[in-house]
Amino acid sequence: MIRRPRRHVRQSSYVRWTKHIYNDQSQLIWTRVYHDIPASGEGQIRTHYTANRSGYDSLGRQTMAITPGDTMTNTTYDPRGLPLTVLLGAFFGLPEPNPSRFWQNQFNPYDVDDDGNVTTIDLLNITNYLSVHGEGTLPEPPVSPNVPPPYVDVNGDGEGDTDDSQAMADYLEATENYPGFNKVLITSYEYDNNSSSGGGDGNLTKETQHVDSRSGNDRVTNYVYDWRNRRTVVDG
Repeated sequence: MIRRPRRHVRQSSYVRWTKHIYNDQSQLIWTRVYHDIPASGEGQIRTHYTANRSGYDSLGRQTMAITPGDTMTNTTYDPRGLPLTVLLGAFFGLPEPNPSRFWQNQFNPYDVDDDGNVTTIDLLNITNYLSVHGEGTLPEPPVSPNVPPPYVDVNGDGEGDTDDSQAMADYLEATENYPGFNKVLITSYEYDNNSSSGGGDGNLTKETQHVDSRSGNDRVTNYVYDWRNRRTVVDG
């Protein structure tokens, strides 16, 4: 039997398209869903597709999720990896990362030191890098010991230069005028009756839904377990 080669489908013939983008740790960081498929190329966010984005901490735990409407959810964890708080807020748009650039943070190009926050420390990291290595084309792939972080290629052009530090400074100035992404605490968790002695079985014993800034309006649910860690009581 003769097998004929499969026919290549041109992008202009696509009827639907979803693209998943992963970082170097094989973590999903972008999901693009196209509503207007361009005839060629990947198109532009909002013009051609919407995107869900995810961010992770150094232990691989998902700490951030951003919807196509730029609503951001942040999750914090205890040392055991159990979620402690969930915060919700508005997210200011970022330049779309270029997956081919090793020196650009693929989740948040402004998070130069990859600690999950954007502060003046990120600008200082760029300044220090340029002071040591000078301006110029960044080695791709990076060669040890000169490897990211810091992710100094903020604008994703493959260069480490003052354009990146200026972009960082402009972003910091903008967010100073619109501080904090307006994040609010919406959920908090306590485990093992909030034991201060550490250890415990990791049983969720209290869940608080924060309706507003007044603690008297909180909606609290308490949980009780038996000696086999089976949940026996839900109160709230």
